[in-house]
Amino acid sequence: MPDCNACKASRKDKNAEPVPFVAHEAEAARLHDIISKLWVFMIILIALLVGSNIAWLIHDRQYEVVVTREIEAEQTAEGGGNNVLVGGDYYGDEAESSH
Repeated sequence: MPDCNACKASRKDKNAEPVPFVAHEAEAARLHDIISKLWVFMIILIALLVGSNIAWLIHDRQYEVVVTREIEAEQTAEGGGNNVLVGGDYYGDEAESSH
């Protein structure tokens, strides 16, 4: 277990030994390498995301289905009437009188 009193004493010491230049340069080089690797990794992830979105768009366009329906309805009321065919059921004057 570290001695906390020694840690506090070293922080308060104004005449502490400076970090050697070689150690500082080694740490800076290591951090530079890590940051460079992270940038490359982020660019790869962005490219994969764009590729994934393009793949989904291509996949979705393959199955574009257009549904057309033909509904035949005869108008039996004189003068146009108020009959409306909705979903296979008649609504209007004639439909109410047939029930």
